[in-house]
Amino acid sequence: MQPRQLEVNLPAWCALKWYHALTCSLFVVMFLYFCYVPVASPTTWSAVAAGQIAASETDGIAGYVPLSRGIRSLELGWVGRWLSASVYRVGGSELLSISFAVVQTSVWIVWSIVFYRLTRRWLAAWGAGAVAICCYQQLAGFDGESLGQLAMALLALLLSTNYDRATGDFRWSRAAMWKWCAVLVLFVVWSNCHASFVVGGAWLVCLAIARLAASRWQCGSIKIADDEELRSRIWLCELAWLTTLCQPHGLLLWKSVLWWPDHPLLTTLGGWSPPIMAGWTGVCVGVAWLLWVVAARHRGHLPGVWVVTPIAATIAVACCGNNMIWAAPLMTASVIALWGIHKPSEDDDIGDGAHHNEASTAVIVPTKKRGLQFAFTLVTGLVLWLGFCFSPLGSVLGGSHRSERQVVGNSMPCGAKQYCIENQPAGLVFCPNYWSDFLRVDNPVQVMANTDMYRLPEIVIADYGRIYRGQQGWTTLVEKYAISDLIIDKAKQPSLTRQVRRGISSWKVVFEDAQTLIVQRS
Repeated sequence: MQPRQLEVNLPAWCALKWYHALTCSLFVVMFLYFCYVPVASPTTWSAVAAGQIAASETDGIAGYVPLSRGIRSLELGWVGRWLSASVYRVGGSELLSISFAVVQTSVWIVWSIVFYRLTRRWLAAWGAGAVAICCYQQLAGFDGESLGQLAMALLALLLSTNYDRATGDFRWSRAAMWKWCAVLVLFVVWSNCHASFVVGGAWLVCLAIARLAASRWQCGSIKIADDEELRSRIWLCELAWLTTLCQPHGLLLWKSVLWWPDHPLLTTLGGWSPPIMAGWTGVCVGVAWLLWVVAARHRGHLPGVWVVTPIAATIAVACCGNNMIWAAPLMTASVIALWGIHKPSEDDDIGDGAHHNEASTAVIVPTKKRGLQFAFTLVTGLVLWLGFCFSPLGSVLGGSHRSERQVVGNSMPCGAKQYCIENQPAGLVFCPNYWSDFLRVDNPVQVMANTDMYRLPEIVIADYGRIYRGQQGWTTLVEKYAISDLIIDKAKQPSLTRQVRRGISSWKVVFEDAQTLIVQRS
């Protein structure tokens, strides 16, 4: 086919520009990066193990952490756990890795669309890459939290369909009925996937508060009830929170808000863990506020939503550094939205300066026909093909699959897990809590503690720490809990490793590799 025939046969939307190709390249690079992140997150293996237990046992987590029996707790996010276990059952660690890459890349693609809608400039779409860099420390693996990230991005996408660039604010009162239904269905699914639905609900509250403040400022207290936009946001907020009752615990979920210190929602989201503001998290928050101030300097009127949102996001990060994964996109959206506030014009929907120039040229010289340029379309196709070839998916072309060690990385005890599968421990096993869920997958062992330490009594947590550090009297504690096997992390438990090597009566070393030491009661 001749080039001119290609231009005639393909539609105009196939003629991509350089910024399309560059944006595509950014997401391909992100996808490849996430594909090769080791599947070593304790939360990922906790979700897989919990999903397997839910499918095979009726005793819940207490089935493999017997010391947690009787402790008050709620199992939130059953869909996330079930999906994690199902993915592992179908494709093992490799499919967990690919699923993580697909979900994370989808999250940032959706956020890039949101950023573009806030400004109608393609440069804003690249902000998704900056956001991913800001919270890369929290991007660990495929679990309910990653599904919550996707739900948060989809919520922002739905809201952005009714965004007014002229005022820099949302117009949800103009939203079609299907959008209302979509938000409510999203919250139903979200509340069954992960506790982060609280973040989405809190953002809707922020939108309502921002509108209330703006309406109070502009119209006074008397006419607030006549504000149709305020009523729409309040209704959306109330209905969204109401739909969170559509999960197995029902009203018990909201009764548990009064629990302390074992608050199920807070513990799932990271609990009370203020970050070091002189570290990476603090730097990112500081840079975000600096950019916000620069973007707001020349705006005569600041939309309340883009004032309340970054304030709430900063408070959330100050309470727990893990909240950076939710705060970073919202703070970036606030900066981009202020940058993109624009007076309405005929060219608002065109996209960027290059489009404006071409449109103007077409009007001035209507008789000059310019053929469609498909060079960057071909480049984009090549980038997508290269991304497929260099990803684990490329193994279908004849390459070899990665080994379990290559997929999970060097931090997971693959050798110890294989030993436990071949030689089932006779009783309770002590191992580092960050390994326990990985060891439990496909292996019915009972451990002293797992990733969710809050499920254990305080005395058990204290005794676990003494054994882990090899403190004086740890052998007595091992006898107290009738522990039959010790799985030791040689790199992080040097004191316990030295004591075991010197020899302990009635205990013998049964397995050792470069990473792990297994000691068994003789």
